[in-house]
Amino acid sequence: MTDLFSSININSSFQRSARIDNKISKEFLDNFVFHDTSKKVLNQISSSLLNSNQSGFTLTGPYGTGKSSLALFLKALISKENSIKKHAEKIANLNNKHLFSKVFLNKKKWFTLNVIGSRADAAESIAEQIDETIHHNWISKGIPPSLKTKTKRTVAGVIKSLNNLIKELNKKDYGLIFIVDEMGKFLDYSSGVGSDLNLFQEIAENFSNARLNKEGEPIFIGILHQPFEEYASNLGRSVQEDWQKIQGRFEDIPFSINSEETAHLIEKAIKQKKINNDFNKLANNIIKTINGKVNKSYANTLAKCNPIHPLVTLLLNPISRQRFGQNERSIFSFLNSGEPYGFLYFLQNQTNKNEIYTLDKLFDYLQVNLEPSILVSNIAQAWSEASVSIRRAESLDDQDVIKITKCISLIDLFGKNISLFPSKEVLFNCLELSQNKLNKILKDLENKKIIVFRKFKNAYA
Repeated sequence: MTDLFSSININSSFQRSARIDNKISKEFLDNFVFHDTSKKVLNQISSSLLNSNQSGFTLTGPYGTGKSSLALFLKALISKENSIKKHAEKIANLNNKHLFSKVFLNKKKWFTLNVIGSRADAAESIAEQIDETIHHNWISKGIPPSLKTKTKRTVAGVIKSLNNLIKELNKKDYGLIFIVDEMGKFLDYSSGVGSDLNLFQEIAENFSNARLNKEGEPIFIGILHQPFEEYASNLGRSVQEDWQKIQGRFEDIPFSINSEETAHLIEKAIKQKKINNDFNKLANNIIKTINGKVNKSYANTLAKCNPIHPLVTLLLNPISRQRFGQNERSIFSFLNSGEPYGFLYFLQNQTNKNEIYTLDKLFDYLQVNLEPSILVSNIAQAWSEASVSIRRAESLDDQDVIKITKCISLIDLFGKNISLFPSKEVLFNCLELSQNKLNKILKDLENKKIIVFRKFKNAYA
């Protein structure tokens, strides 16, 4: 085990994906980051429930951004376990004026139905889960007769059982929260076998009618990585349009965290035992260079991501949003996987405890593990041009030259979405190079026509 690996660890809570059927623990809550995106999502759901009969919602966003964790946190906030509920409420720090408090933290109780999507028939999977949940978790000793009958594995059977469940819960002043995680896997299955999405359309309509007719308080939350119609991309335009109309029955809420929220997640994931003053200074310099002003809170968060260079932390956000063919990488798969040049690989193979995971290493990680997928993505041409530039830089036989070329390529490819450009000031903070050495490298690369300087952006490409 290297010195670096022994001084830094990946928090065990971040080494596995959150599942909505996981038992909610104190450890989960201690490591949960309730960022602004999560707050906005819960408030948007609450606003719609208070001001309309909307009952169906979908959360759509990239892998590894915390959608399932937010669903688990919602369950913690309405938990029957008082210690869990109080702990979650303390983290949320919501007062009675918040819309969320008015919907979920009033005296009403909630019954949750959790389904994990799979590449199988949705009606069969949901029917099975309805029966199992009622059998194991019913709110009182005796299960009502209308809920004792086994749910038929059909659309009509599932809707009948859900309607009966809503009405029986309403009699005891309970609402129903029905969460489908990995909902896209059900859509994938429907796309593969050419079936329709009548079940989800019926759920949206029946839940809304139940609220309209005051027969209950049902809420449906589906968790997706892309819009409905994208799952039907191989079925033709007309089917895609039909699926798009069905998603229109749900209120779709984009779930896309910003760079600062990403930094907070990475900070929580890395169990860094001490803060390095030089690293803290580097983080402050980078934030000031990018934003033109100091943001000590943001810089402090980036500093706590040591030994991941602040520019790497910043770029992991736009990179994690990319779809490279069918190959999606979350921030935590980068942190946890043992793939060559990934963060875990870096920790296990470095002997210098002061080594930093810099942008050139991130480029190597993407090139070795994802290049075939990148070359069929929407950035294929830009990536190919960057690769050619790097091969030309390699012919100069200078490691610093190669590293700077990789830094320029990566920032140019992914930085624009966060207003980050490869200016001389930004590049000076990429690697431990003197200003004179950097100037010489940039001049040599320009002379060789490997890079160009764009005056209107005051940056290289």
